[in-house]
Amino acid sequence: MSCNCGCTPHDPSCPDYGHIVGPDAGVLSADSCGATPEGNAPVWSIGCSVAVSLQDVVDQVRRLKTSLGFTSYRVWLVWEEQGDDNVYRDVRRVELQPVEVRKLDEVALTVGPGGVQPEGQIELYHVSPNQVRQDALLGRLDGKPWNGDRQRFFYEVVVRDQCPGGAEPTRFRFAPAALPVLSRGRDPFGWSIKLTSQMPARGRHGEDRTVALGEPAPAASKWGGART
Repeated sequence: MSCNCGCTPHDPSCPDYGHIVGPDAGVLSADSCGATPEGNAPVWSIGCSVAVSLQDVVDQVRRLKTSLGFTSYRVWLVWEEQGDDNVYRDVRRVELQPVEVRKLDEVALTVGPGGVQPEGQIELYHVSPNQVRQDALLGRLDGKPWNGDRQRFFYEVVVRDQCPGGAEPTRFRFAPAALPVLSRGRDPFGWSIKLTSQMPARGRHGEDRTVALGEPAPAASKWGGART
C-alpha cells in the first residue's frame, strides 16, 4: 500500500483502487436509503493514518521503559523442527519488543509425571503490529501453517535477570489460547493475546529437553496442542 498515488481521498475513484483492494472493493450502495453517504464509503488503507504513525512513538516509549528496567520479562516466538536425532532446534526465534506479561501469578504449579508443572493462562499486552502480524502470533511461519509432525511453535517467557554470574532463569513455554486482539483506540495499544502453559519447558540455556525427559517422538497427536 502506498500513500503516493495522488488520490485524495483514497476511494473507489482512484484508478488503482480495484487493483489495490482486489475482491474486497465491493460496491458502495447497499439496501438502506438509496445513495450511500460519504461516511459509509469503505476505507481501504490505514497505512498513513494517525494511529499507525503513532505506533512508532509508542514503541520507542515502551523500549525506553524496558531499558530503564521497568519491564520484567522477555518473550520470544519460537518455531522448532525435530531432527533425525529427535532433538528440536530453532528454525526461527523472534523476541517481542515491546511486550508486557500479565497474570503469571494465576498459573498454578501441579505435580505430574515430569515433576512440578505449571498449569494456567497468562496474557501478553503491548505487542507491536509494526513488529509482528496476526499470523506470526498464531504460529504461522511466512504466512504458512507450521503444523507438520516434526514442527512445533510456542512462546517462551523468561524473567529478566539482574544478577549476572548465577544460574540462568527458568524458561516457561506457552501456546496461543485465543485469537490475538489488536487495539488502536485505547489501552492496551497494540496486540494482546491469551496463552496457555505447555510442557516440556526448555532448559535454562534454551536447550530442548524432550529426549532428556524420556518423551517419545511426537507421533499422532502427541504435540497437537503445541501446533496452531
